[in-house]
Amino acid sequence: VTCKAKEDEGVDTVESIDLSYNHMSGKVSHHLWTLPNLKVVNLHGNLLTDAGLLGFADDSSSVKSPLEKLMLSENRLSSLEGLDSVPSSLKHLHVGSNAFEGHFPEKILR
Repeated sequence: VTCKAKEDEGVDTVESIDLSYNHMSGKVSHHLWTLPNLKVVNLHGNLLTDAGLLGFADDSSSVKSPLEKLMLSENRLSSLEGLDSVPSSLKHLHVGSNAFEGHFPEKILR
């Protein structure tokens, strides 16, 4: 976890999280995507089946992470449901070596 001090508020904020190779399984909590300054998430090499990206579409929180880089390679994801809801700030998406089925969201191709 990398934090950066916000001098004007006197608090630290989370900018990046690296949880690669931690044998995590299941679904990523949609609450992760509400961290207001989160830019980089590395979940590479786990056993995740759902990236929780629908959390970006959840209207119950007005705060959404300004995500720039998301690493989800080497998991057990079968889809990228919710990818069309991620912010336009996302510039790097790593999703190799998963168990994808069906069609990819068109947003990947833009």
